[in-house]
Order: sequence, then structure tokens, then C-alpha cells
Amino acid sequence: MSTKWVELLDLQASSGQSVRTFCRMHGLSEANFYFHRRKHKENQIPNQGFLEVAPPVSSTSTFWAELSYPNGCS
Repeated sequence: MSTKWVELLDLQASSGQSVRTFCRMHGLSEANFYFHRRKHKENQIPNQGFLEVAPPVSSTSTFWAELSYPNGCS
């Protein structure tokens, strides 16, 4: 994804404007905007399989972790 689109997505998110209004003001197609936003979100999801998690070295108490997935499960 191009840096231009990442900047536009960030700008819209922080603008407080609806996607429709933002696209009209910047001469963008809404369909194109949603396409790039979906692609950007897909790129943000790690696809590593496994992630090593270890308790802090100085931990003297019970250690636990909660995983939250993009689909809302945890």
C-alpha cells in the first residue's frame, strides 16, 4: 500500500468527518477509499502463527496473559 493512502486513511480517521464527506473534499472515490482501508486493515493483522510470551524476569507472582483477536474473541 502506498504511503499516500496510509496518510489519507489516518487523516480521515482523525478528521472526525464521515468517509463520504472526506472523499468529496479530497476528490476520492468512496469505493476506492473503502478498498484501501480494507487492504490496510488486512496488512495490520499479524500472520506469524505463534508468538512467544514470557513472564517478566523479576516476576514473583502468578503471571497471566489475555489474547484479543481481531474478530472480538479473547
